[in-house]
Amino acid sequence: MRNLPWVTLFAILAAAPARATANLDCEIEDKSLKGVISALMGSLPGLLQVHGEFDVLVQGVPDDFRKIILASDNLPHSWVHGKDLKLHAYKEREGERFASFELVVETKMTSDPNRYRGVYELKVSFLLHKGAAESKTVTVRGRASCSLG
Repeated sequence: MRNLPWVTLFAILAAAPARATANLDCEIEDKSLKGVISALMGSLPGLLQVHGEFDVLVQGVPDDFRKIILASDNLPHSWVHGKDLKLHAYKEREGERFASFELVVETKMTSDPNRYRGVYELKVSFLLHKGAAESKTVTVRGRASCSLG
């Protein structure tokens, strides 16, 4: 009788449907931006264990925005709908002088249902100096590819 609660719990968990997950990797490599966003994608909304690393190679961005590390908090929007897979990553500089890294990846499924190809747009916005009234934005665009495995 003492084991009845544990047996009941085990029976409930064993009867629950299995949830499949897949590894998502989105890569960008060109003369302006090089890097990858990786995550686990399951049947529930949102991505898990997000990790991204990007080298911003384009000229004109602040030195502390040349290497960007992303985590789950930096990916406020991601979705797969039909043949579309889209990601929106955003990160701001900590401290007094504003700067931001905003990356939008928009891809479509290829003939292989585990591969996506498309484009990205990166905007790095920043104040030129402390107390500046206006920010400068460097924008670059290029190709992106994603895969599920």
